[in-house]
Amino acid sequence: MDVQILTLCDFAEDFNGKMCITGTFDTLRVADFSHNMSTFSIAARVAFDQGEAGKQEFSFGIRDEEGKDLVPEMKGAFQIGERHSFMGASNIVLTLNGVSFHRPGIYFVSFSINQSHLKAIAFSVEKAL
Repeated sequence: MDVQILTLCDFAEDFNGKMCITGTFDTLRVADFSHNMSTFSIAARVAFDQGEAGKQEFSFGIRDEEGKDLVPEMKGAFQIGERHSFMGASNIVLTLNGVSFHRPGIYFVSFSINQSHLKAIAFSVEKAL
């Protein structure tokens, strides 16, 4: 299993195995922390080897720098079909609406498959000038 892409973006969508990603970022700028309701997507692409066919369960978490969950853990599952000549890949896109960041700081997106942590990325939330 290989995480080829894990990113935050303004928009992402899977079109029959092709992932379209728009506006990749690592910093959110917030004008008013008391009324902030952010919308963004998490896009992931995971490649699988021939022996990894079957049901794959994934989860994403978003935590602040103190380790507190920003949103409840997001879970899902997908099926990887049997391949004979090369490894296959799967795209996962989650769009989050109305996420509130109450203060500036560093936040982390964690990504797991089958309860095994694969990758984490950090992003910054800052006060807009």
